[in-house]
Amino acid sequence: MLRRTVSGVLEATLSSASGDLYVVDPARDTLEELVSEHADAVEASLDTGRLTLRSATETLEYALMLVEQPERTVACALVYANNGIAGAICNDSPDAVRWTEGVYERLRAEARPLHE
Repeated sequence: MLRRTVSGVLEATLSSASGDLYVVDPARDTLEELVSEHADAVEASLDTGRLTLRSATETLEYALMLVEQPERTVACALVYANNGIAGAICNDSPDAVRWTEGVYERLRAEARPLHE
């Protein structure tokens, strides 16, 4: 699952999207494998300045995204099962977006960069 997620993030970053990819320390070996398999795409994505890689110590039980669109921002939580996404909750209410931004800012502040 992580392979598909990282590949999607790299492709999106190269096509003008931006984002942060957080990896919890126990998954670091998986990230290193992915970086070695996609070294050119990772380097190109990092060179755009629109992608950062960070190592986090806190684990969420779900994936959390903020999707910024021209007319609105949507907060999404994705829950995974062994075979992929098991469920998704998306909400564009100001409270949901604010809460998601708070979680994001806290995780970002506590995470350490994996590259310079």
